[in-house]
Amino acid sequence: MFPGSKVRVDHTWAEAMDYMAAPVQAWGTGAMRSSHAKNRKDFHALPSFDAAREAMAKGWEEGRTRVDAAMVGAVAGVSQHRIPAYRLDVAGSRPCVPVAVAGDPRCMFQRRREVPVSRPVVELIVSMGAAWHVPPENLARRGAAILAWVDALEASGWNTSITLVWYSVGDATRLLDYRVALKPAGERFDLDRMSYGLVCPDMLRRTGFAVLEGCRDLVTMQHGYGSQRDLPKEEREGKVYFPPVLDGGPWATDESAVVNVRTAIMASRPEVLA
Repeated sequence: MFPGSKVRVDHTWAEAMDYMAAPVQAWGTGAMRSSHAKNRKDFHALPSFDAAREAMAKGWEEGRTRVDAAMVGAVAGVSQHRIPAYRLDVAGSRPCVPVAVAGDPRCMFQRRREVPVSRPVVELIVSMGAAWHVPPENLARRGAAILAWVDALEASGWNTSITLVWYSVGDATRLLDYRVALKPAGERFDLDRMSYGLVCPDMLRRTGFAVLEGCRDLVTMQHGYGSQRDLPKEEREGKVYFPPVLDGGPWATDESAVVNVRTAIMASRPEVLA
């Protein structure tokens, strides 16, 4: 249970899955919880809460398929990143002290010409927030386009991190700030995880809702589950930010989704694009 009228919840992916395994019923609404509502094809992507929980653990097959449709346009638009690396040799620019102390003559760092080693991080913050009337397929298209660009960035030598956020406000005194570290910098690219977390609309409409339903003092938000808001500006600076989806129009086609994701990347990290 998450007490307080202004609630901040930070989950790793493992913690989010653990919560889905045993979500808290702080509002006493039982089976009437929106997170557990029967499938509405104009709202959900999956038929039940249990199906969402399974997709969270194993991946969402439709999400993986959608990514393929966005991949070609994304891969072609990313700049390759290559930086100097070093190897140990008998001569070089600086010593490797432990190796030198051990008496090994190959104790000097020698610069290689161009091989990828450490990679600068492109941080993405993706709002899960969406208006109730935005079709689930538009949300899935948006997520697939973001995932396609992330995959293209990683393949081109850039490191990425992805944080999901749901910033939902009831009134001036009540809000939920829910964040999930979907992909920390340096962590492997887990397509199964991201096919649900980034592409599936039920990441908000079942998982996110279940977290709000665990906030005892936010019970007044049960009618509408709050209003979607942007993350505070100071927390977005220097990061690629995707705001809440209040209009599904920009995400109505695969082509427009790919273009809109590129625009968002260009706004804060233009150097990563070709």
